[in-house]
Amino acid sequence: MAKNVIYAVSRVRAYEYTLLNAEKLNRLAEAKTSNEALKILNEFNYGAGAVSKTPFEYEKLIDAQTADAVNFVKDFSDDIPEISLFLTKFDYHNAKVYMKAKYSRTENLNGILEPAGNISLSVMKDWIMADEYSYFSAEMSEALQYIDSSFASGNRSPKIIDISLDKAYFKEIAKRKKKFNNTVKNYFTDLADLTNISVVLRCKNCNIAFDTAKDYIVEGGKLDVDFLSDLYEDGFNNFAEKFKYTRFAEIALNSEEDILNKGYSKFETERDRYLLNYFKPYESDSFSPLAVIYFMLLKFFEADEIRLIMTCKNNGIGRDVLNGRLRRIYE
Repeated sequence: MAKNVIYAVSRVRAYEYTLLNAEKLNRLAEAKTSNEALKILNEFNYGAGAVSKTPFEYEKLIDAQTADAVNFVKDFSDDIPEISLFLTKFDYHNAKVYMKAKYSRTENLNGILEPAGNISLSVMKDWIMADEYSYFSAEMSEALQYIDSSFASGNRSPKIIDISLDKAYFKEIAKRKKKFNNTVKNYFTDLADLTNISVVLRCKNCNIAFDTAKDYIVEGGKLDVDFLSDLYEDGFNNFAEKFKYTRFAEIALNSEEDILNKGYSKFETERDRYLLNYFKPYESDSFSPLAVIYFMLLKFFEADEIRLIMTCKNNGIGRDVLNGRLRRIYE
């Protein structure tokens, strides 16, 4: 396996030319118009051959580039089982899309589906449309059956689909992560906790009662319901103080002002930088499978940066606001 990992990492090194470094992302952010930004993306050959005729079609480029990266790393998944774990999020996203399509009788899913994760899109579609869930993981199967029963009883809200599959995703990850090393386990533990903090932030700002917010809380983290309840009830006063002696102290400190003003973009920016940094130490490690995971996450976060920049350009949002939202993934 060691030789195969070395080969995989060497392949990644050769594929790193597809990454947009800090200088390129900064140039994209400095574009005066969305048309100029699109021109710069085309100049960088971003999009794996896809064509976007207007800056409002930039998602075509992101989708194609992401799918290209996913297909690239899949070549090593037999030797690097961590890859399957990280691609599971795509399976759950696509399951949501197909379940909503099944109940809304929607045929055109262009621009909605993510790249296939561990399950091909055609296979997943066939299984879901035929209500054949036995081939999915136990967690996804249980969630899909629950959604069907909810819709059959008249509770036909799309939120049921989102909540059920989100909870199932984290439940499955909590089980599967146990066989991996501490870096991977701790990454997903913190992802669950940060997801729950984000749930509390959004529910509080939308005046959604905590009893309702609890339905959105996922498992797999270390922060218990009592802590999250106290966070909700205190209204985020002394937000940074609450996390002072936790691993999220810097995230809380850097995002406190924004949170007190009922914003959470800064929190999400700090969250993503924190999570990516789990694997940054493996960036130059030729012997660790986590170097491949780091590359894969860079491609995902890079897509988020480009999406943010293009959204701001298309909506005439100034550079000052954009600067505060960028994740600066290459710093």
